[in-house]
Amino acid sequence: MKNKIALALFVASMAATGVSQATTITAGGGSLSDYFVTSANTNTILTNSQVSIQVGSYVGNVFTQFGALDATPIVLVTTTGILQNKWSAGYTDNNSVTATPFNGLQVWFKVTTTADGGGTAYFSQSGQNFPISANGVGDTLAISNQNFNTVGGTSSTGSAITAGKLVVGVVPEPSAALLGALGVLGLLRRRRN
Repeated sequence: MKNKIALALFVASMAATGVSQATTITAGGGSLSDYFVTSANTNTILTNSQVSIQVGSYVGNVFTQFGALDATPIVLVTTTGILQNKWSAGYTDNNSVTATPFNGLQVWFKVTTTADGGGTAYFSQSGQNFPISANGVGDTLAISNQNFNTVGGTSSTGSAITAGKLVVGVVPEPSAALLGALGVLGLLRRRRN
């Protein structure tokens, strides 16, 4: 009987440990979080349907995604209220084999948008490194993008950090007038030849 109880306790503790074996990066900042905007219109705040946010490392201009299999990634809040369009949630990697390669690397965020012609940007904060994968013990990191530019925020090509805004560089869609002008120039050039 004692062996059965001991075995049951062992199995229960292993199950609990298995659930907690995770490295987690969460995004927050509350109502004062910075908004995501595009370089084409920094007054238009991006919505969840226009943006995807990934967590990973950015070494030598190569982004490697962390927690790619997480079913609840970072998103922009869609409900109305003071948190609307602010980022929330996080990425968790329950597999120490895939989480361990990120140990100690700087945490970067890859933000991709379809708005205003589309674009991608990379953001990070100084001193925010992936925790050492330790089977769920102290390996969670919460990153706030509140006043991102005042806490050592870093951006790469295609992005910028301004007061209260994280700017994603985009390629603006050409206007109808510009397309028309190019068509007229093409016709004139064709007639000359």
